[in-house]
Amino acid sequence: MALRDIKPTRSELINLKRKIQLSERGYKILKMKRDGLIMEFFKILAEAKDSRGELLKKYQHAVEMMAVANTVEGAI
Repeated sequence: MALRDIKPTRSELINLKRKIQLSERGYKILKMKRDGLIMEFFKILAEAKDSRGELLKKYQHAVEMMAVANTVEGAI
């Protein structure tokens, strides 16, 4: 908004103050949403790490079982 677009009247001052208040409220709401999304992201990240750990354990067990099967049956 350029300075020449603003009229030096009391009503214009009131309108600008309202716009500023609206902008500040919108900023606070967006900040709260961002914080909520970050908390949710970290919760999902922790779950993903746990799932990855379990998957890695199952994979290692499967590799060991394949090695045992290969030893017992031989390469067919």
